[in-house]
Amino acid sequence: MNTQNRDYWLSRDGNLYADQQKVRREAGNNNYAQQEQWLVDMLRSLAAERGTPLRVLDYGVGFGRMARVLAEHEFVDYYGYDISDAMVEPLFGAPPARYAGDIARRVMVGQDLPTLAGEQRFDVIFTVSVMIHNSPDQAREVLSGMRAVLAPGGCICLVENRPVAISMLGNLWHAGCWSHDFAYTTAADMDVDVDDGILADHGIYFLREIAPGSERRVRVPGDHGFEATGKADYLLRSHDNTQTVVRGLETEINVSGSQLAELRDAVELYRRAEQHAVTAFKAVAEVLPPALRERAGSGHLTDVLDLLPKLGDQLRELGQAHQQQLGAERLEGQQQLEAARLEGQQQLEAARLEGQQQVGAIRREMQQQLDSLRSTSGEELSQLRADHAARAERFEWQLGLRERIGQWLAREEEAPIAPPQPLRAAEPQLAAAAPLFQFDAPRDTRFAQLVPGHERACHVMHQEWFGIRAAAGALPGHKLAVSASERPSVHDIEAVARRFESERIDRVVVHGFSNAMAAWIKGLSAAGFSHINLVWHGAPVMWVHNEERRFFALALQLARQGYIRRIQGMRGGTHAAIGSVGWQAQIYNMPPRFESSMPRHARRHAQAIAFSPSWNLVHKNLSTNVAAAVACPAVDNIWVMASDFQLPYSTEKKIEVLAKLDQAQMMETMSLCDIVLNASVVDCHPMVELEALAVGTPSVRGRLGLDALEDHDYVRLTQVRDALNVSDVSATISRILSVPDAEIEEMMGAYSAQLIELSNTRYAEFMEL
Repeated sequence: MNTQNRDYWLSRDGNLYADQQKVRREAGNNNYAQQEQWLVDMLRSLAAERGTPLRVLDYGVGFGRMARVLAEHEFVDYYGYDISDAMVEPLFGAPPARYAGDIARRVMVGQDLPTLAGEQRFDVIFTVSVMIHNSPDQAREVLSGMRAVLAPGGCICLVENRPVAISMLGNLWHAGCWSHDFAYTTAADMDVDVDDGILADHGIYFLREIAPGSERRVRVPGDHGFEATGKADYLLRSHDNTQTVVRGLETEINVSGSQLAELRDAVELYRRAEQHAVTAFKAVAEVLPPALRERAGSGHLTDVLDLLPKLGDQLRELGQAHQQQLGAERLEGQQQLEAARLEGQQQLEAARLEGQQQVGAIRREMQQQLDSLRSTSGEELSQLRADHAARAERFEWQLGLRERIGQWLAREEEAPIAPPQPLRAAEPQLAAAAPLFQFDAPRDTRFAQLVPGHERACHVMHQEWFGIRAAAGALPGHKLAVSASERPSVHDIEAVARRFESERIDRVVVHGFSNAMAAWIKGLSAAGFSHINLVWHGAPVMWVHNEERRFFALALQLARQGYIRRIQGMRGGTHAAIGSVGWQAQIYNMPPRFESSMPRHARRHAQAIAFSPSWNLVHKNLSTNVAAAVACPAVDNIWVMASDFQLPYSTEKKIEVLAKLDQAQMMETMSLCDIVLNASVVDCHPMVELEALAVGTPSVRGRLGLDALEDHDYVRLTQVRDALNVSDVSATISRILSVPDAEIEEMMGAYSAQLIELSNTRYAEFMEL
């Protein structure tokens, strides 16, 4: 790293840098979230492939952004390196709970990584925007240090600048940021895989040592994973990025031209770029088509710029040829689809014939048995006939079910629910997948209220959606948890339909919506289940999100087509937006049935523990809740679950970040604190409040707009006037903690009983039980 850049990062305050990234996230910058999700998925896949956790080195730890993300995953054994004590200070001051005892051993700080690491070696070493702060020569030195501590067979993963054809200075930030040609310059003696289709503003580079006896490879995404590419193709692939970097630098030089000192720097940087062009020009010219090579010029920077439009023409020609090839492949795919549809119809017809033959055989068998039993009594004979008729009817029902579902699936191929999105070639996901559906899974029945009269009902929800799954799990009746990402097959729907029939289920309530859930609704409707209702666990304000808006429109369409009988929007008044299929009376969640394995602790009225178990989203209002607890004299400790949470000011009160909890652990944790904080601004009927109610811990709540029980003593005690007012929330906390234990326990018991009765009545009316 050059001297000015090094001095900048050595003096940079890690807390200020963390605040800067937080501001960017809140302004809508989703680059950080994309980087984090991709890195977690990549390491999970690689760890599953190896069968063991990975020793991972975070090169350029900074304030600990990736450290906190990776600490949550058991398949990562995390280590880090940075040159700046000031940058890593926030991580050392508040490390992730998993590494609180040995963070100083795991994170190395200094100028020489190989010396600091000693004998340690790492399976994966990654950077995020680190190499850009190093000149080309210094970047190669940094890479040499990484290779010195890379385990045999290991991989260096660089999340850096988008692919360019030559290494060059990109801008003047921090005394200079460079865009590197990792494929053919910086890592010219390593195998390099380049993926430029995952992150919008970054390229991803996988660097590995060349196997003995093998030729060096540069690969890019293709139809079957990473595929080898030549230097000419790579130049064409990266020319737009190269042009962008060069033009960006030119713009910055022009802007700075009004100041003499900066102009001198700009001239120097222009000359440096020119030197880069001369150095790289020969290698670039060698891979050009002959016609372009003759007009390439002498290698001056302007000659390189003149080449870019010509290379653009070449790319357009390649793109047109590619489109023609795609058209031919699309036609071939349609022909294959038609052939597959015909084959499916033939199989369906064969299955229908086989079923009819089975029914005929059973009837013949029954007739033979009846003939042989003509000597039996009339009463016995009548019973036997009834039993055989029931068997025949059962086989005919199965035959009709398969036919109806098969016809529906054939229609689905012609008219999919949502237009297909283009897919990017990706590494295989080797982690074990969850079952496509789970019927009456223990986690969905262990907390259910034992209210009679719901034996004919089944609540269907997504496996992945924690809050809605918990809400459905607390209700009486059967439970079906389905995948939110995979659509069911005819066999899946048939298996569930048979289970429903055997359990005498004729009322289905869907909680939440997705493309996969739409397929389940249509499939169960084709199987003969006509009482399918939808509970929408959301508020119209959430339609600001594209997915929320799209899924609600799709659900409304299915209702108008007759697949869904009724839609109930849990937020009061939503029926006015739904129309004739909307159910006006509000549906209420039930508190879970909880039997603790430990006695309830004596509630603290001073030096209390406050627990805010919400994610750090705007509508969850986490900052206001925690700030109110800090301002409340009766609260001493505060627990949160959001690892990305931080107040914008310091406090002497301890704020502890808990690990992710399942539902049982969540309620056990609630039973250990003195008050739960959930003054949200959008929630309909939040499970946080109901889970706290189940364990006997009072919960602060925002205004929910419910149509009943709002005048109950417990609601008046716990509900804030303004959920965005720190003083109001803090006063509510103090008011709750001042109530004697016996009084609040009686209050909560009465409210819970009335809430269960009300919810039971509303659901019975909604499902027409």
